[in-house]
Amino acid sequence: MNRAPSKRLASPVVAGVLIFIVGLGARALWAMTLKNDLYWADERAFTEIARHLARNEGYISESYRANPVFPFYLSLVFRFFGENLFVARLGQCIAGALTCVLIYGIGVHLFGRMTGVISGVLLAVYPPHIYLSGVLYVECMLIFWGAVTAYLAVRSMQASAHSAWGLATGAALALAVLTRSTLIVWMPSVWLAWLWQARAAWRTRLPLCGALLLGSTSVIVPWTIRNYLRFHSFVPVSSGFGTLLWQANNPLSTGLDHRDWDLFPNSAVWNERLARLPAEQQSALESQYNAVEARIRELNGQLHDQSLASDRVLMPLAVRYIALHPLQTLVRSCRRLRLLFSAFSPTITTNEHTSVHYKAVAALSFYPVLALAVLGMTLSLARFRDVALLYLLIASVAAMTALLLGTQTRYRLPVDPYLILFASAALVRLWSWSASRGRDPTVDFARGLAILMFVCPPIHCSVF
Repeated sequence: MNRAPSKRLASPVVAGVLIFIVGLGARALWAMTLKNDLYWADERAFTEIARHLARNEGYISESYRANPVFPFYLSLVFRFFGENLFVARLGQCIAGALTCVLIYGIGVHLFGRMTGVISGVLLAVYPPHIYLSGVLYVECMLIFWGAVTAYLAVRSMQASAHSAWGLATGAALALAVLTRSTLIVWMPSVWLAWLWQARAAWRTRLPLCGALLLGSTSVIVPWTIRNYLRFHSFVPVSSGFGTLLWQANNPLSTGLDHRDWDLFPNSAVWNERLARLPAEQQSALESQYNAVEARIRELNGQLHDQSLASDRVLMPLAVRYIALHPLQTLVRSCRRLRLLFSAFSPTITTNEHTSVHYKAVAALSFYPVLALAVLGMTLSLARFRDVALLYLLIASVAAMTALLLGTQTRYRLPVDPYLILFASAALVRLWSWSASRGRDPTVDFARGLAILMFVCPPIHCSVF
């Protein structure tokens, strides 16, 4: 009589431990295949900041790289283990495995035990996130702190949730924002989800919303003060928003060319595109942007920070362009949305990780998940109020990174776990539907998977 309850209580824990082991094992095996070297430019930039921190020289960076969570993590590794990149990657493997467990927990609370298990297992073996564990970018830590935020936000939806849950959710969100500032859009998303889920009793959630704001600001504001003292400008986390907004919304941006990231007045990409225009239009843009470039140089001399100078000059131009060209802006936003939800976007630099093999693995991994996620989101509309948080987390990131700013596939990766949750919900529903019709669900699933795998390569080729 006493064993059954303890067994039931232990089962979710056992499932969580097994998911963690699978996720950690897959990521650690990948990390072991990598050399003790850096592959991407961003890795080198954050590693240099971490070296200064490890040598007690302070946080030395331009304002564009003032998102501190990942460099501080790297600096701790360097202090205790030297510049051993495998140890740094192993720490990311642990964070990635913990993310799988958190997604399992979210799935259990929102959809049920089976969906939670499937989502945790799928994320544990999901190649794009396994790859991230070996790359010293901010994304792995961003996804982890994002998952902590989402898990705490889901638990805070309990009717008896104390304001302490809101404080914890806010602190976790702040760490995500200090990892990459674009996740600030999750704050209104969480508020809306809480208020909407409470129905008529929405006023009872206001203290929780206030606690989230307090928890976030108490973590972010000290860093903002540090930035003001360092850069003599108001920089909440890091700079670059104005420049990124302009790069995505100017007379020579396209919305689907990854080289929009290299756009800058008088840069090689800018001059190449400028040369394609009629002579009269070329002359007008040259005259305008020679003055813009001169103003940026002047401000840079005053601020001693290229990113801050660019933001101040280019952001008003971007806002004005959006206001005057709403249709072109919409077209480019749709193109960027397509790029965001592709399996592998083009990169400015290339290495062995941009080979056809890697792109094929990315396509075969992501497009089946995306197809099932769309189905799961459609089937879950009947429960929209209860699972609104997941819709809002996905939509807010898509709106911020695709509709307004320049985008890359890796900017979508923080919401892939929530796409996997919807995909898992669809799998459970399809399994139940197949079984209810007297069919063999295993055969139906094998056929469906074969179809998805067949259509993935053509979809990927159509994107590029």
